[in-house]
Amino acid sequence: MANPAVSVIVPVYNAEHYVEQALTSLADQTLDSLEVVVVLDAPTDSSAALVESLVESDDRFQVIPLRQNIGLAGARMIGLDAASGDFVGFLDADDWADPDMYARLHDGAVSQHADIAGAAHRRVTPTGVTEVPFPVPASALSDRQSIRAALTHGHSNRMLWFACRSIFRRAMLVEGGIGFDERLRTGEDMVFNLRAFGAADKVAVLDDVLLNYRETPNSLTMSPHLSFVADSLQLSYDLKLQAARELGLGPDFERDLNRYVIENSFPRLLSNALADPTATSPRRAVRAVLTLPMVREAAADVPLRGSGLPRGIAARLALAKARQPLALSVLHRRSSAAAHGDLARGSRRPLSD
Repeated sequence: MANPAVSVIVPVYNAEHYVEQALTSLADQTLDSLEVVVVLDAPTDSSAALVESLVESDDRFQVIPLRQNIGLAGARMIGLDAASGDFVGFLDADDWADPDMYARLHDGAVSQHADIAGAAHRRVTPTGVTEVPFPVPASALSDRQSIRAALTHGHSNRMLWFACRSIFRRAMLVEGGIGFDERLRTGEDMVFNLRAFGAADKVAVLDDVLLNYRETPNSLTMSPHLSFVADSLQLSYDLKLQAARELGLGPDFERDLNRYVIENSFPRLLSNALADPTATSPRRAVRAVLTLPMVREAAADVPLRGSGLPRGIAARLALAKARQPLALSVLHRRSSAAAHGDLARGSRRPLSD
């Protein structure tokens, strides 16, 4: 029996309010040759019962229950091991796919002899919906050399974001030993995308808007304090540097990565540290952030002059360079309060991981 054209891997953890929409969107796919691997990551709500009732009569679905929660990266790896499709895709349990998403992506990959096919997506928030195109045009991803050139700026052009908007040739992943690092609890998509796109000979890009990406107050990037954030972001940084060096991406990639750290990871680390209920003082909390190798390297590498950084980010960088943790904690809290006020009025988007 022939392999399915596409396997879609869906990790599920405490998603009782969203998982029905996600799985129904997969049951309604127009692609005939589809496999869906649902990994129940030991949810503590009613997600497991909902999943079982939704898919029990559909033989395209297989459900893998886990006894212990292992996180998104680990659950995706369980799904990858079980998948048999020629291509694999990923859908988070709080997102959903348009009915023709996987048919369109598969047709694009096959017709263009591509190892990866990606499309635009919708960003869905409580305040509205925004269409987000695939960040790099097809003309820039037509061969391995051009793909790696685009990856050099993979943070600033957002090529490394959102694994769920693409499908990947499974043989390419298997042969390259490419997967999700189970030690990562955040930032896992970027490391995976860097290695996957770096292994591809061609990428097909569709203009179609096919994925609906939901941002919720309970998402990792919106939570006030998570104990694993600093270690996970540092590990992600190290793994990206390692992969980039293996791919020969050069110093331009490191500069792009360090700017991303200053604009995105550094503010998130500050927010996470200042929200830590075990921190003895704001100064000590921020000092711990400033001692992280990724923060030290990025602060030293990114210039204040001529970089075009937003004013608030530039002010944080100046205080990081001057090693002023108390002043940095005050500035960050004031800036964050103002940003949250703007976000509540719908004029600002939250930081991505």
